[in-house]
Amino acid sequence: YLSCFGPFLVWGVIITSGDIAFGFNQLNQTGLFLLSIWFAKVPDKTIVWYARLDNPAPRGSKVELTADHELVLTGP
Repeated sequence: YLSCFGPFLVWGVIITSGDIAFGFNQLNQTGLFLLSIWFAKVPDKTIVWYARLDNPAPRGSKVELTADHELVLTGP
């Protein structure tokens, strides 16, 4: 699983080249995070997808890949 505790937490690289990454992105120095996909090789880490902007994950949340190949995001 992946937990959110820092500004950018990379769980894994989606494309072998390392161009795109997946993880938690902290919102404006708050304790809230977006589960995101971003361009990893550019300085400003341009986000291209995120889950639930209306309900960001609090610090300590985690995402797990289940045996059924589903992603499950849970709070602390």
